[in-house]
Amino acid sequence: MLNLPRTLEWRDGKLAFIDQTKLPDELVYIVTNDWRRVAEAIKRLEIRGAPAIGVAAAYALALYAYHSREDDAESFLQHLEEVASALKSTRPTAVNLFWAVERVLAAAKASSDAEEARRAVIREAMAIHREDEEANRKIGELGERLISDGDTIITVCNAGSLATSYWGTATAPMYVAKERGKSFRVIALETRPFLQGARLTAWELSRAGIEVVVATDNSIGILAEKERIDLALVGADRITRLGYVANKLGTYPLALVSRVHN
Repeated sequence: MLNLPRTLEWRDGKLAFIDQTKLPDELVYIVTNDWRRVAEAIKRLEIRGAPAIGVAAAYALALYAYHSREDDAESFLQHLEEVASALKSTRPTAVNLFWAVERVLAAAKASSDAEEARRAVIREAMAIHREDEEANRKIGELGERLISDGDTIITVCNAGSLATSYWGTATAPMYVAKERGKSFRVIALETRPFLQGARLTAWELSRAGIEVVVATDNSIGILAEKERIDLALVGADRITRLGYVANKLGTYPLALVSRVHN
């Protein structure tokens, strides 16, 4: 069993989430019934990572719906849209946030009355959460076959469980491989300026029992030359239809070095 804490949890009208600004020194869960606290957490990077932000925004709308006592459907939807606008303003470039908010709003607008809309908002938020976790697990199952016993893997930033509902994206193959008994080592690049690799990726991998070392960002070249690196696994903020990848600073030099030393 992997010792991976859940990034977010819906608890019957409350949302519990890890305050990632406290990691790796402390594992602190914030529990709130106020959508405004979730919005603040997104803005302050207590919740970060595109999938996790989307799920959190959906649950923020669910918190409003759960605690709303409005009987008039039109008034409920108007206030729900105001909450949605406030959430969008927290991270104006976060595509997952906008997508999740619009999906929840659409579910509410398709309802016939306020009570049905309330239930629809909560149901849709939970569906977004579930679908993200299922997708990440599938990534893990597909990617696990790339990892062999004794491999050394390099990664940058945090495309881990902390950035999603669970499992992560780039880390999902590692967790499934660990679950299936494979032994391997991971080099986590520190990822300046916020050190997501050093603070977050290294922390969660070590909790899962995976051997991990942290390396400075500018050591990519010498690492590739001196170490036997078998695989580079990174996340992707966006992938275009033509297959181009947009991701965090540090991904491009890692890709170039990997090509040269392939």
